[in-house]
Amino acid sequence: MNYNLTKLSCRKRIKVALTAILLSLLLIPLYGQDKGQTKINELFKMSFEELMDVTVITAEKTLQKVSDIPASVVVITRKDIEKYGFTSLDRILENVPGLFNIDNRFEGAIFGVRGFWSAIGNNIILLVNGIRQERMESDGTVYTAIQIPVEAIDRIEVIRGPMSVIYGPGAFFGAINIITNDADNGSHVALSAGSEETVRAAARVAVKKDDVSLVFNAGYLNTKGPDIPHSRMTTQDWSEKYGTAFTSTKGLWGNRLEYFSLYGSYKGFYANFQYNENYREWYLFRPPNTSDGSKFWRSYSTFAFGYKHEFSLKFKMDARLSYRRGFTRGNFGWLIPEDGMNISGDFNNKEDYEVDVTAFLQPYKNLHITAGLYYKEKATDQLQGSYPQFGNFFYRIGLQTPLKRSAAYCQADISPLKWIKLTMGARLEYMQPYTTFFADIMSLTGNTAKYDPGKIDYIPRLSSIFYLHKNHILKLLYGRAITMPSIFKTAARASNPLQPLIEPEYISTLELNYLAALAGGISLNFSIFYNDLDNLIVNDSDWNEERTEFVPSNKNSGELKTIGSELTVIFKPLDNIYTELSVTCQNTVNNRNEYSNIDVAYSPNFLAYFKAAYSFNENSVFSINARYVGSMETSWDKSILSVDSSSYGARIADRTDGYLVIGANLRFNNLFDSKFYLNINGSNLLGSEYLFPSYTFNASFADKGMPGYNRILQVAIGKEF
Repeated sequence: MNYNLTKLSCRKRIKVALTAILLSLLLIPLYGQDKGQTKINELFKMSFEELMDVTVITAEKTLQKVSDIPASVVVITRKDIEKYGFTSLDRILENVPGLFNIDNRFEGAIFGVRGFWSAIGNNIILLVNGIRQERMESDGTVYTAIQIPVEAIDRIEVIRGPMSVIYGPGAFFGAINIITNDADNGSHVALSAGSEETVRAAARVAVKKDDVSLVFNAGYLNTKGPDIPHSRMTTQDWSEKYGTAFTSTKGLWGNRLEYFSLYGSYKGFYANFQYNENYREWYLFRPPNTSDGSKFWRSYSTFAFGYKHEFSLKFKMDARLSYRRGFTRGNFGWLIPEDGMNISGDFNNKEDYEVDVTAFLQPYKNLHITAGLYYKEKATDQLQGSYPQFGNFFYRIGLQTPLKRSAAYCQADISPLKWIKLTMGARLEYMQPYTTFFADIMSLTGNTAKYDPGKIDYIPRLSSIFYLHKNHILKLLYGRAITMPSIFKTAARASNPLQPLIEPEYISTLELNYLAALAGGISLNFSIFYNDLDNLIVNDSDWNEERTEFVPSNKNSGELKTIGSELTVIFKPLDNIYTELSVTCQNTVNNRNEYSNIDVAYSPNFLAYFKAAYSFNENSVFSINARYVGSMETSWDKSILSVDSSSYGARIADRTDGYLVIGANLRFNNLFDSKFYLNINGSNLLGSEYLFPSYTFNASFADKGMPGYNRILQVAIGKEF
């Protein structure tokens, strides 16, 4: 009998999956001999010293041991992904200590870190094989947009702390590098299906012979999305307000992703190509009137060509040219009037390239220098929108002249003694003046605005690493980072010349990080951090005397300060049992005078993460993972009239409560003495009906908050070659 999981009801799919789990448990004794596939329980046997010897490339663009990196580091390996059964990049990052997700169901997953969350997700730079990935203005976040299939991921390196010296603007709280080009990890195919009529497929071909290395990855996802009653997110009667009859998100939050990448290298030359398409459904500002909902399409390509060579033991170099091209098209599904034409939507296109040349020098045994030159040119970035529901607003906005940015950076690692390592680095960043435009399509009028920073930004970094003992390492870290205003913030001045010139944001971070291995198989990673965010770019409202009303304004305003601590404890009582508990406590304070008594929005004070895994034998593992995210407030808008109409100022939507989400995974390798594997994964097993706090894009119709993810069950089968 052939069961099509995509056509089964939710209850039937759960029954099929539970049956598969029971059958799988019965099959455990029937197999267990390794036939070439990597053994699941290898990670369980790693000692603290071996974990500290794990090398990552993201921190300084060259391989370094975790113990030698002047930053707090989290590494997620392929075995971690398999062990916990993570089914998407979002699910992986949600379980990284210090990160928390807010999904507004328009832009997708947006991750905050260490008490700070940005609506456009520009606080952590995202790299794929070291190549910067960038969002588009109407794109949402880059995390959601690229959606690399988990089967393609060899490892993920999360470097926490300012990384602007190495990577420039955008690396505010660090860098996330997704590695997909490791040919040593072999080839495989996988197919999975599960809740919400979800089907996933992935294929990987990896070839390595002599000087040639080739890796091809492809992935596909199609899901109908959740069926969530609108009453969970709003107190309003939508059918009355919007003239619609639907009562849930059924059939209106689907998603389809197509991805492939190709990497090749030969004698130092390498090329990396990545392409993805994303079709998704969402709500923006208001629910759609049309029966098929709001639609969004995205196409994005990245191509990089480079050459790396070790000229001698003291000098090596990596030079790379990258090119990116992207398009988005959105249809809001609004009928104008309610029973009229659907003429609402937007279109965004973007094109840029960058050149990055990095040299690695080691003139002396105890001195290592990383130096580089960087140039980026954004040739095109334009957004055209039609918002007839909002005063017949039809516009085109974007670059009139190319945006050009250049930088030079240098970082030196010095080890004057065996027990200490010092790091000193600096970056000089310069953005040339550029011009943006704003045009009203209907009136055929428009204006331009020029951005001229008129200065070179200086970005420093300092750190000390003390090797107190082979099992005790102390890191003292200081860094500064920068984020430049988007061209659309600059273009806002073209539509409103009274808008002030937007300047860059800055962050300064102090951190103490302690790594230790204790008796009894216990190791810990403890950090105390202090972040000072200054010159923040905010969307605000100011009182206009002439118009006697509040008007929107984009400006630099105020300062946020965060102090917090993170503790991760790993306990391995036996070789086949692994447990990990992480806790983050943080407090963010707004130093803007008019907001000093108002709790900072989108900043949970407490985060907790738990993982545990038990290996039955060398080919089978059962794991659980859990995360808790504390309560969060939404934005404060001083233009909103209070409930009693006595004053202005209120939250744009309700506060959301803290929530706990628990998942589990069961995996079998070498099924029936072959290289087949079976993976059964469940997330939000308790069925928690939690909410993400609303933001500007959805607060008007989701005053309670945006629904979190439903209980999801997925079954995957694959084969390694």
